[in-house]
Amino acid sequence: LQSIKYRYYPIFMIVLMMLLIGFQRDYGPMLIAERRVRVYDRTDGGPNKGKGGEIEGSGENQPREDQPLLSINMLLPVVILVALIFLALVRSGNDGSGTQSFMDKIESSDSFVALLYGCMGAAWIAMVLYLMQITMPGTGTLVWPTPSVLYDMLPWRSEQVEVQPRFLMSVGESIEAFLFGMSRIFLALIVLTLAWASGDVMSAVGCDRLFAAWISEGVDPRLLPTISFIVSMLMALATGTSWGTMSILFPLILVPTYFSSGGNELIFYSTVAGVLSGSVAGDHMSPISDTTVLSALACDVTLVAHVTTQAPYVLVMVLISIVFGTIPIGYDAWPNMVGIALGWVCSLVFVYVVCVPIISPTGRWDPSFKFCCGRNHDPEFLEQLTNDTIKKYNGEVVEMKEEGDVLNDADELTKEKAETEGGEVEKSDEPSPVEESPAAQDSAEVDA
Repeated sequence: LQSIKYRYYPIFMIVLMMLLIGFQRDYGPMLIAERRVRVYDRTDGGPNKGKGGEIEGSGENQPREDQPLLSINMLLPVVILVALIFLALVRSGNDGSGTQSFMDKIESSDSFVALLYGCMGAAWIAMVLYLMQITMPGTGTLVWPTPSVLYDMLPWRSEQVEVQPRFLMSVGESIEAFLFGMSRIFLALIVLTLAWASGDVMSAVGCDRLFAAWISEGVDPRLLPTISFIVSMLMALATGTSWGTMSILFPLILVPTYFSSGGNELIFYSTVAGVLSGSVAGDHMSPISDTTVLSALACDVTLVAHVTTQAPYVLVMVLISIVFGTIPIGYDAWPNMVGIALGWVCSLVFVYVVCVPIISPTGRWDPSFKFCCGRNHDPEFLEQLTNDTIKKYNGEVVEMKEEGDVLNDADELTKEKAETEGGEVEKSDEPSPVEESPAAQDSAEVDA
């Protein structure tokens, strides 16, 4: 808890997000993504849309038109899921001694087992919940399970009754919906598995030992907050896990930091904060991090698009955290609150000087755009997007275009121009008809 006030990266990142949202400014790849949405008023997800939206838009796994839509049928399974997970955590962490507190059981629990049993239990209970509800087709309402209603639900009564009651969701429909949900996250599960495998490979080849050696090689204690921040960020970026980075570095650097600093509490707590903040920063932009993969899945965007839009935020805040946070606090240059205030001011200046309005009267881009984004996009599309941004600012209706559309339009214009020029050339090459004089006509008539 004493290290919270020294965790500069998350403190500055939260302020940066608030400033960008409040002033409607942005920079880097996210500026392109924002303008694609805001200029063209699009809701289809854009070119970096994930596959989840295509599945949802296909009409599969959608409720029937006469299905009763009740919020309790969604909220109750979620509450049961959370309750079962906590119950499984407590049960798996109980050592039988009777002396453990609730937090002790949670800390000693097996989260994998708890999530597995909690999810399966919630799925079974949800299926039973839907079987306990009966609806009358065409009415959109539930009916009480009276003996007559239950009797009419028997298979042989389908031809004898005009409208046969049915379950809210049958067993087959519940299983089909469960498998549909699994298919939607299947690709994410594969990426997660590969991410964990990559992290294990990084640890197996000695990546964690290499970073730990950099810290323990007798450096100046005043540099430990900065070194721990940078090393933990690189380790989390390479292994894709912030928790794993913390568990590796804490045993390696806490004791040496305490003794090398002579018990200096400021150095010790800021080094702890450096490990925590650096792990979060590296995990924030790591393409093999489970949180990165799940964030891309939740936002229904491609993993590459999510990483490329988040990396500029991370790099800027890392630089500000080092300049105004870890280095000054290590050398005790100024009080901690002064460094935080200077970091906030620097973030504000960055938003106003470097970042540009999303809907701008000039459509200009930020100074870093041509270095990080300009080479990855077609110049004609960027020029078109700039002009459309100006039109949107002036209140004009803008037709949506993508990079491929701009290229196709340019190709068509070039083709039409070439055809026009070619037609004129062909027309000029044809011999022009020569009108005969009246004398020539008379001589021709005489000859005839």
